[in-house]
Amino acid sequence: MADAIAVRIQAKTSEVESQLKALERDHFPFALAKTLTEVSNLAVQAVRAETRQKFDLKTEFIPRGISRTYAKKSDVRNKGVGTTVVFTKPVISGWMPVHETGGTRTPHGSGSNDKGQAFTVPGRDIGKYSTKTATGATRKRWKAKELLKAYSGRRLPASVYAQVVQGRVLKRKSDAFIIKGRASGVPMIVRRLTSERMPLEILYVFTRRATYKGVWDFAKTVEDVVDDKFETLLKHNVYLAVNQL
Repeated sequence: MADAIAVRIQAKTSEVESQLKALERDHFPFALAKTLTEVSNLAVQAVRAETRQKFDLKTEFIPRGISRTYAKKSDVRNKGVGTTVVFTKPVISGWMPVHETGGTRTPHGSGSNDKGQAFTVPGRDIGKYSTKTATGATRKRWKAKELLKAYSGRRLPASVYAQVVQGRVLKRKSDAFIIKGRASGVPMIVRRLTSERMPLEILYVFTRRATYKGVWDFAKTVEDVVDDKFETLLKHNVYLAVNQL
């Protein structure tokens, strides 16, 4: 009867520990930082896509306001932690986060004389005009104060609720002016479409507050990308690091 075949596989503890230390010191920090940065890149793209789907955007101004930081190999090695952040840039941070959390915004005055300030919310008819620049800002000629120049001859009063002047003589039928809604009593910026008293187009509506629902799903979208992609990317990047590809 033939002898059995037996191949001994043996590893010295010191050699394995040395390899693991090399992996921990050199390869893993690189792989983890690379993975975090790749995941955050994917998360940015996903949030931008979600933003385009949730909001009626005319430009890429808001999606371009979503970015991320880079994870650093040195942080993983020296601090034992790798971090990257998906965030909103300052250009959209003043007003977009409320679409994530939900809530109510009120105008912020700059002093005691600002009492009574109000938001202007786009009215039902302004959407048919090209009012935005390529960056998403309102063109100067379509801003409320600019529209009302011919109406008031001066800057808007401190409180559009306390002082709504009506009945002024307009220079042209296309000049904008302020009226109050017959049923609601809410001030609106309107224009006549003809030389007749009616019909009117509603350009803006004044409001003391604006309420928003939390519909953006910014955080959830980032979390979904991390859950779906992180483990696979980390395994792949560790393999590449170890094999120095």
